[in-house]
Amino acid sequence: MTRIFKYLFASLFSLTSSSLSAHQSDIYQDVIIEGTLSEKLIENLKKDPNVFYYSEHIPGYSQNATKIPIEIQENKFKVRIPMHESIGYLGLGNSVVRTIFANLILVEAGDSLSINSRNQWETKFSGKGSERATVQVQYPQTLLPINYNNHLKYSDYLEVLLDSLKTKKEIALATIQNLPNTSTLAKKIMLYNIYGCIDINYLEIINSLNQYEKMNKAFVDLNSHLKHLNANDDEAVNMSFMLILAHYSAIRAIAYHDNKDIDAIGLNVLECINKNYDHVVKDRLLAIAFIRMGKRSDLLLSLLPKNTTTIKDKLSNAILKEIAETKLPGRPAFKFSFTGLKGNRISLEHFKGKTIILDTWFNGCLACLKLAELMEPIAKHFYQNQNVVFLSINAVDGFTRFASGVSEGKYGSSQTIYGYTAGLGLTHPMIKHYQYTSFPNLLIIGKDGNIISSNPPWPVNASKAKEFIKLIEDKL
Repeated sequence: MTRIFKYLFASLFSLTSSSLSAHQSDIYQDVIIEGTLSEKLIENLKKDPNVFYYSEHIPGYSQNATKIPIEIQENKFKVRIPMHESIGYLGLGNSVVRTIFANLILVEAGDSLSINSRNQWETKFSGKGSERATVQVQYPQTLLPINYNNHLKYSDYLEVLLDSLKTKKEIALATIQNLPNTSTLAKKIMLYNIYGCIDINYLEIINSLNQYEKMNKAFVDLNSHLKHLNANDDEAVNMSFMLILAHYSAIRAIAYHDNKDIDAIGLNVLECINKNYDHVVKDRLLAIAFIRMGKRSDLLLSLLPKNTTTIKDKLSNAILKEIAETKLPGRPAFKFSFTGLKGNRISLEHFKGKTIILDTWFNGCLACLKLAELMEPIAKHFYQNQNVVFLSINAVDGFTRFASGVSEGKYGSSQTIYGYTAGLGLTHPMIKHYQYTSFPNLLIIGKDGNIISSNPPWPVNASKAKEFIKLIEDKL
């Protein structure tokens, strides 16, 4: 990947702009977003009529978002976003607009955007900042993998791919250099984010082709150039979450190649981050690692306190502290409240003195069906034990799909107690508390109301089933 970067990063620092930087003014103009959406998109927006604004962002974490209500009339909407810094990210509720940056749009203070959208992939912008927004919407379609020709050898294919990605980076540089109404800082953030997306695309393909040596070289190149950027432009790098995510993708792919055990992968990832990175980038990589892998490994969670002693980045520190408070064994479980099939209330206090095995699911989730199947031996083992409760919560669906899933009898056992979030979905307080964004999830709560495990081992075989049962019986 060295030759991809050689020209591009040399050219990058020639970007110039007369816009104010984040440190030159304490007064920032509001950002105004208004627009006209198709009937389908406006209905989607009505389900979550808010803008979520981030002054800074780490993938997989949304608790630091400022939630701002949107005014909706017929198929039109409008929202005003108070700005306390020169640059930030925003996303429309229900991902109404698709962008390269995880469906977030980079905006600058004073932007006044008008959106006209027929669907999530056909969005037109006008107004101040529209050229910048247009680039962010158009790029997802240009980053699809190039067609693979079976007659090409892997090495030939990768050379074609390399040339393709180099061209995409050159186009991105030329496009962003000429953006009007865009500060130097915003141009750099956009470029770094686009480079990060392209690098992730490259890493995914060479990983799928099992090109381990090229993956290692890609990691070395990425790390070398990141250190160069950090030395010259740490503010832009810290705001470029897709660039940092590209590094995590490389670290994770290399660790996975060496070992398929989730605990071993986690240890390798932490070792690599602590060895090769420093400052804010290191802090944010650790935050991403614990967000993504902490929910699957109790061993990794046990190392959280040790890995937070040197964290200086405020957002990373807040995230890791929150993970520790919500997921480490011995911490108080969230005092949840759900709605049952008959409209009855299901809460933590109802099961005082009992051990709770709680899972979350949604109708149609294949992994959820698999987990329910794996949990059958556990349910049978505790069938006559009145002190063990199996609680299965539909975290996404409305009542009709929730009830339909329960009636199928495939998402739990005969003694399972079912509940759902009563229309709140992913905004339900407990779902947000444990940062559940994918499903299924398992949680074991002890009779004292404290967490036994937020990452219990899935009973995929007899050995793991015994481990799961012992985890519960030791606390009865």
